[in-house]
Amino acid sequence: VCGALGYMLHFLRPLEPLSAPGLARWRAPLGGLLASLFLVAPLAFGWAFHDEVQLYSHLSTAAQLQNDVYPPRYPTFPAWELRYHYMFNVLTATLSALARMRTDVAIDVVTLCGWAYLWVLASAWGRRISGHEAGWLAAPVALLGGGYVALCNVVQGECASCLRVGLCGVGEEFVNPPFLSYLFQHPWGIGLPLGLAALLVASDRAP
Repeated sequence: VCGALGYMLHFLRPLEPLSAPGLARWRAPLGGLLASLFLVAPLAFGWAFHDEVQLYSHLSTAAQLQNDVYPPRYPTFPAWELRYHYMFNVLTATLSALARMRTDVAIDVVTLCGWAYLWVLASAWGRRISGHEAGWLAAPVALLGGGYVALCNVVQGECASCLRVGLCGVGEEFVNPPFLSYLFQHPWGIGLPLGLAALLVASDRAP
């Protein structure tokens, strides 16, 4: 809320209307973002990947926060605090409470917002380091360069939907998944945008 108010105060001044060339600059980056959301949204809303539904996972941790359990506890041994990265769960529980949405839906919404933010930041980073209007290509190259992994081998005994996020294998061994899979390791979905935002701020030449 404080950040949103700060942005409002910063931009609360007369703005020059966008010209046709100015609008054209946004077509390709915005088109790429929408296309990527079209690919990622079915994965987010269709399945629960990685550590969403385990006993100590994001769904249960967010539920603890919503029920006044802070700091969260390790469910198997509730006398112990849960020493876990639960910043993502704080955002999920907050969104779920404010928007009156189910916690699992809030997880997916926060995931997609983190992806969209990361895509925009990667586009901005590409433009900064290349100094060229085509710098927006840095986003698809960096975030989807490892593949969309719609086709790969599934390790024996794993769910068929696991291949959607790159849980692929050779024989009975997993291979390192592409970048898209790490989006669903939800602390990465928050930490990566924040880290790239920090890099952009630190590399800004303006005083």
